[in-house]
Amino acid sequence: MTDEQRVSLYDARWKVLRSQDNIAPLTFDQMPWPVLSAVTSLKGLNGKQFALFYEAAAKGRSHARVIKEALLRFHPDKFANLEPKIHPDALADVRSGMELVIHYLNDIKNL
Repeated sequence: MTDEQRVSLYDARWKVLRSQDNIAPLTFDQMPWPVLSAVTSLKGLNGKQFALFYEAAAKGRSHARVIKEALLRFHPDKFANLEPKIHPDALADVRSGMELVIHYLNDIKNL
């Protein structure tokens, strides 16, 4: 799968997550994380992986727009609406993952 296809799959998974209420509770590895490879734990979420993903996502688009869209996706208020769709056993790790993404995005948004 190409990086472009992975970014498209990520976008599609977010659309499903936001639009469908009757989905089975998601586990950590089923979350649409902004990385180009499979993630099974918090160890797979880091600045290097995020940078590679957002570089691929920004091809042909404004870097600032890509970061703004990502900040909206991972915003804590938006996440509160997703919590019922997360498996209870995965909720703490998913919250921690969301915080890692937000921290990274806030660090780079002004670059």
